[in-house]
Amino acid sequence: MSFEVIERHPVSLKSDRERAIMQENARLLYGLFEELHPFIQVGSTGVRIQEFCRAWLSRTSMQSLLRGYRDYPADICISVNEVAVHGLPDMRPFRPDDVISIDLAGRRNQFCADAAWTWVVPPASAKSLCLIAAAWQACAQGVAAAGLTRRISLMGRAVQERSQELGHAVLPRFGGHGIGRYLHEAPLFAFIDAPQGDDRLSDGMIVNIEPVICQSAADVVLGADGWSWSCPPRIRAAQYEFSLALLPDAQSKVLNLPDQRILLEPMPPFF
Repeated sequence: MSFEVIERHPVSLKSDRERAIMQENARLLYGLFEELHPFIQVGSTGVRIQEFCRAWLSRTSMQSLLRGYRDYPADICISVNEVAVHGLPDMRPFRPDDVISIDLAGRRNQFCADAAWTWVVPPASAKSLCLIAAAWQACAQGVAAAGLTRRISLMGRAVQERSQELGHAVLPRFGGHGIGRYLHEAPLFAFIDAPQGDDRLSDGMIVNIEPVICQSAADVVLGADGWSWSCPPRIRAAQYEFSLALLPDAQSKVLNLPDQRILLEPMPPFF
């Protein structure tokens, strides 16, 4: 999420019961992304995917949190190719090798869930697959560092280093955040190797790790729609977003995933 649009609420530490509710919500979003995989094909559109997501939200009794958030006009963010974040669904048909990122947030049983996933419309080029790998592995390294070190700066370092090792770059304008009863809780943080206010993460926090990775270092510009942020032409971006629960005894858990070992894979399970 761009720092320009975040409404920040105080840090909240979650009980076991609250964390269990948030895990259920986060797992639902993971399941949604699995269901969306068949829609990532030539000729599909962002509007078609939004219609499916709207029906899914109703079916799961989850309230959409994006529509109306600071006047955002859609239920999902769908960002294609050079659009890094906050793209609006439209009727343009997908083409082969398009990179499609979808971000969705909802509330159920008083607690929020927020996640993002990226796919490539087949057939995918080697360059697009490298971007997917970099975004996935950089996010996974950030998750691991946050859980192990409880330091925001070291998490940022891990994200930066892994993306650079794979020949890609982090977009520093877009950051992560705490989550709970509110969509955006403190702390807010960028994925950079630098101290950021209170650098420490505490047991009981749930934070969303969501670096935006692009094919090379670039600035982004705000589109005419007032929402979508884009890289320069032919520089594409990708993003994964997970909710990480910080547990006692230096333990942590990604709430979205049915199996924590998924993050050890070099590529996401469906892309």
